[in-house]
Amino acid sequence: MKEKSGTREQFSLTNKENGPLYLQLAGALKTTIQEKFQQGDLFYSEAQIEQQFRVSRITIRHALKILEREGFIFREAGKAPVVSRIKPVINTGHRLGRLAEELRNQGLNTAVKHYDFEVITTPSEEFTNMSIEFDWPTVFRFKHQVSIDSKPVSYAINYILEDPEKIHLSEPDLQHHDLYDVLSLDYGITIINGEQCIGAVLADKALSEALSVAKGSPLLRLDCIAFTKEGQKKVYAIVHYDATIFQFRQLIQR
Repeated sequence: MKEKSGTREQFSLTNKENGPLYLQLAGALKTTIQEKFQQGDLFYSEAQIEQQFRVSRITIRHALKILEREGFIFREAGKAPVVSRIKPVINTGHRLGRLAEELRNQGLNTAVKHYDFEVITTPSEEFTNMSIEFDWPTVFRFKHQVSIDSKPVSYAINYILEDPEKIHLSEPDLQHHDLYDVLSLDYGITIINGEQCIGAVLADKALSEALSVAKGSPLLRLDCIAFTKEGQKKVYAIVHYDATIFQFRQLIQR
């Protein structure tokens, strides 16, 4: 593993609106990793960061914890950090329909595109695999894509499990509200929770085009069903994520 000997950086807390110093330092270190390091390189020691950025050890440790949590570095006690990846790892999957919001809260430049609103033939095989009982031969479907810095990172196909003649969703409806808010406000369908199944797939031609990745690239596939308080299944979403920058974390207990 190579060790980098960095040059001194100009870093100062000039605007409190930019957030706590440790968050600003974490952002600066991420940029440094992306511009100067390769996977497997030894990262800066705390002493090197202190010398280069002129910040306290407490600030440095908080910043390094963020880098470790997001997958940029790997640390073992008594050893120098190792750069584990150049691209960010996004932890997600905690709240229904809140992906874009979660990404923005992490300071990422996020955009959402909704498209292909239409009524299609019910995909019986997909529904059967998810134990979805649906009485109509057609279903309302739309797609959406989430991008970070103009790079697509997730691609979803959403099915509204209701009489398709009653659903009149369009792109303007979702410009300022998420799907679940619109369903509650406009259709009286209140979603309270959901269940999801996460798997791994390889990108076929359609998915490679939707996510701007090479055919055969690893993807995460999430099948999510949303429920009303009565336990009715009202939304089924199939979401694919670029596996190089997404991960799902879940707290488990002994």
